[in-house]
Amino acid sequence: MNARLYLSCLAAGSLLAAAPFQLAAEPVKVAATLRLDEHGDGTLEVQEHLAAIGWRIWEEVYGNHPDLILRNMKRQYASSQLDGTSYHLDKDELNRNATAHLHALAIAALQKDGSLAIALPKPISLVSHTGPEWIFDYNIPPSKTFDGSEQIFHVILPVGESEAHIQYPESADQQLVFRVRQSGAGQWLLLLGILAGVVGVVLVGASAMVSKQNPPAMAGPVKPA
Repeated sequence: MNARLYLSCLAAGSLLAAAPFQLAAEPVKVAATLRLDEHGDGTLEVQEHLAAIGWRIWEEVYGNHPDLILRNMKRQYASSQLDGTSYHLDKDELNRNATAHLHALAIAALQKDGSLAIALPKPISLVSHTGPEWIFDYNIPPSKTFDGSEQIFHVILPVGESEAHIQYPESADQQLVFRVRQSGAGQWLLLLGILAGVVGVVLVGASAMVSKQNPPAMAGPVKPA
């Protein structure tokens, strides 16, 4: 998934292609849950509730063609690593709810200091934070062609996360940053990578020193036969 993940845009792009035609004086209600693992990959579940008019339009255009939703998502997020095989759509026609499920890679971007980060859209606001769960809301006001939306997002960080905080709050660069404990194998791989880099630098330096101390012999003039 693109490092600059805007949760609200992903949710809106997944199911609400028909929402601008709703015009039912009732905001679209979105409830999304993002569950991350220690690698920064994650699963996204987006549930959306539409008014009667919006539901009929959405179901006619997209509800009976879930492949179109996935196609639109791949097109919209061409630079992201969406797992199309994990995508599926559940519909609750009685309550006019649609729920999309999707797995994506690299939702959280790896930072230079080894931490992971999820970019947040500037209008998003923190509602509460308990343990690994962070809850945000993000509302879109109504317009002449759209009744607006009320969106709530649950971000559940992986087990063992630490130092989670919002970096650059209330700015265009705000992001949720956290760290995860490396497993034994992960720590060894990281250590081996560091050692390989150090050894490489040492070898290059040693080679340069030897070359300076022992310059290549110059070839003498060629004697005529």
